[in-house]
Amino acid sequence: MTYVEQSDGKSIGGRDAEDICRYARSIWIDLYSWGMAPKKWGDAPRSVQDQYARDMENKWPVLQLCANSWKVHYLATKNYPQWYKSYHKKACEFNKPDTKGPPPKKRKVEIEDDDADHCQTDPDTDTDSAC
Repeated sequence: MTYVEQSDGKSIGGRDAEDICRYARSIWIDLYSWGMAPKKWGDAPRSVQDQYARDMENKWPVLQLCANSWKVHYLATKNYPQWYKSYHKKACEFNKPDTKGPPPKKRKVEIEDDDADHCQTDPDTDTDSAC
C-alpha cells in the first residue's frame, strides 16, 4: 500500500497497512451480514461507498490525505472482489446442510427363536453357557 502516505510523504509501514486492510474487511463483513454486500465494489450504492469512506477515514486519518477519498476507494476496488469471493464461498459452505455426517443407524431387529433349549458357546472357555 505504498500509495498511502503520511503527511511527510513517507509510505505507511506494513503493520499499519495490515491494520487498515483488517478494518476494511470488518466493514465488508458487516455489509455482508446486513445483506448489502455486492459482488463488485463498483456495484455498491453510493450511500454504502460514502459510509465506508467515512468509517475508514475516521479510523485512519492518513487515508484523508487525498482528494475525493480516492485512496479508500482504490483499496476497496483492489481488494474487495477477492475478499467477497472467498467470504461468500465460506458462508455458503457454512450454511449448507451437512451431508457428510455419520451414516444413519441401522434398525435393530429382534429374532425370535422357537427353540428355547439352544445354547451359546462362551468364547472365553469355549464351552456351552447356560441358557
